[in-house]
Amino acid sequence: MVFFDCVATSGKPCALPSLAVDSVWHAWQRLAPLKLDAFCLKHFGRVIPHLERAVMPGRMEDAIAASLVRARELEGLRPEGPRLPSLFLLDRKLRMPNGFGYTVLRGRPGYGELDARGRLDPLVSCPPALEAAGLLAAGLITNEVYAAYMERAARRPEGSSCGSGCGSSVSCDAGSSSCDGGSSCGSSCGSGCGGGGD
Repeated sequence: MVFFDCVATSGKPCALPSLAVDSVWHAWQRLAPLKLDAFCLKHFGRVIPHLERAVMPGRMEDAIAASLVRARELEGLRPEGPRLPSLFLLDRKLRMPNGFGYTVLRGRPGYGELDARGRLDPLVSCPPALEAAGLLAAGLITNEVYAAYMERAARRPEGSSCGSGCGSSVSCDAGSSSCDGGSSCGSSCGSGCGGGGD
């Protein structure tokens, strides 16, 4: 429901950050496609198209970022983070085999794959598109929101804790090979499917 709401209200293409949610959507499409369309029309005012990665418009990392910002807003979180909304934590919570493992490491949203037992792979990528500067560049947050975020960040004491991923064996240091300013997001950003924007 949260993802459908993200697609219906963000105005931008959104990508699914959860294999568990995608599995349910695929099953619903296969078993009762007309009921799915009727449900979406009733609750969201329009049919929510299911798009495979190959036909998603734009970059996958931008679609994941749009989902991230909108899901944060729906939960009453700051749109620029660093906290992750429930939709992004679902696969880890469920220990979804081969799902998408999102975490926060040193204040940065990160992504790693879950193995066949639902455990997070220690190699975590921190896509710049999911950080406040990337959200600003994509037009997902305003200059004012970004400036307030930077002001809060400047007031944080050095070495302060960063969120749900702290203390784990994974890290996203600036010098880490998976977090060197590049992004492994384009083809492997923790999503296989999504929904089109307006």
